[in-house]
This record gives sequence, structure tokens and C-alpha cells, in this order.
Amino acid sequence: MALLLFSIVFPVVVANHHGSTDSSFSIDIRHAQDSSQLTSVEDAIAYDWGQAEPSRVNYGSSPHGHWFYFEIPLVQISEGDNVIVEIHYPTIDYLAFYVVNEEGQVSQEIITGTDFPFDSRPIWDDDYSFLVDPALHGRRVIIHARTSNSLQMPVRLYSESVFYQKEEWNLIMWGAYYGT
Repeated sequence: MALLLFSIVFPVVVANHHGSTDSSFSIDIRHAQDSSQLTSVEDAIAYDWGQAEPSRVNYGSSPHGHWFYFEIPLVQISEGDNVIVEIHYPTIDYLAFYVVNEEGQVSQEIITGTDFPFDSRPIWDDDYSFLVDPALHGRRVIIHARTSNSLQMPVRLYSESVFYQKEEWNLIMWGAYYGT
């Protein structure tokens, strides 16, 4: 009886929640592969990202590392708001996340990935999620990724409050799924 009631009510709850649009920010991400000119974060800071190709989501299997660059857009965040950068693909072996300040210095550096303990992730989430305070750390983000399997790089930006609302909803849905 409980399963029948759940199957009737659950679609209404999901439809009600997912009727809204995705509240992640729109960003222009640039991409470059490891090369003799691009081997370190210092090289990535000096790199001409305006000439780099736009990022696509899937890079297939590659023995090379991949660099990604974007700026957190000011128009989509309120002054003083923190931003969560989410990489919605949890099977990356090595992931280096850098935030660069206005002086061109690395103000935030996080190294994580499946080759590292789970607690190397700054936010305990099934995806890679990073908290950035653009006013304190800067708006320029550089990501370096290497993996032994297929590399996908779907990056999303959320305000901190929207991110945690989304995560709370996901926990409720997973709890309902596993609890039945």
C-alpha cells in the first residue's frame, strides 16, 4: 500500500520541483591540452585563453592532461555572495582547481580526484564541488584534469544558497528512492 501511495504522490512532487529551470550560471569555458607551453598553473595563468578553443563536455580517452579556464560572471551573483563551482563527473583521477586573483596570483588551490582520499574534496559531495568567494579569492578559475578513462567536464556554477537547496533536494530524493 505504501509503495502504491508513493508511486502516485512522488511524480507530483518531482514535477513540482523540476518545473523550475536550472539555476546554474551560464559561463564561457576555454580548453587547451597539456603541451610544452602549458605544463603548470603558472603557464596557465600566462596562457592566451582568448585564442583557446571553447570547451566541449566530452573529451573521450586521452593520455594528456586538459586545462580549462573561465571567469565567474559578475552579473549573475550578488555582491558578497559565494559561488559553488561543481564538476558534475565524479570519475576524474586527478583534478587541480585554482582560483587566480586580480594580481595574477593563485589565491586558492585544491588537488583532488579519485586517486586521492575522499576527504580531499572541500565539499563532501558525489561530484567535485568547490566554494569560491570571488571578492576574496578572485574570479578567474583554472582547472587541470587527467584521467585514465573517458574525461568529461560539465562545469556548473551556483550561488552557495542555491547549491545547498539543490543538494538538500537530491538527498530527499535519494532517501525516498532507497527508503522504499
